[in-house]
Amino acid sequence: MSRGTYWTRYWLGKENESIYLTKREAECVDLLVKGLSHRQIANELKLAYRTVEYYIKRVRRKTECRTSKELFEMILQTDFLKKYRNK
Repeated sequence: MSRGTYWTRYWLGKENESIYLTKREAECVDLLVKGLSHRQIANELKLAYRTVEYYIKRVRRKTECRTSKELFEMILQTDFLKKYRNK
């Protein structure tokens, strides 16, 4: 794995200038917004279920969202998904 791939960070946009997600956090958020459960995300990314829970929890902490629903709504209000999916 090249260093450039490992250190890729994804910016959440102007509304959240100081918030960046790691590659794995971004992958988990993308799949969460697509409607997958934590267990389905774990299977898709070949990660442990608890690892996916941890990534989502870290994103919620970074964005100060109390629930996954709040996170879902906040992500949809940003242009993060458009930028992430068109990388």
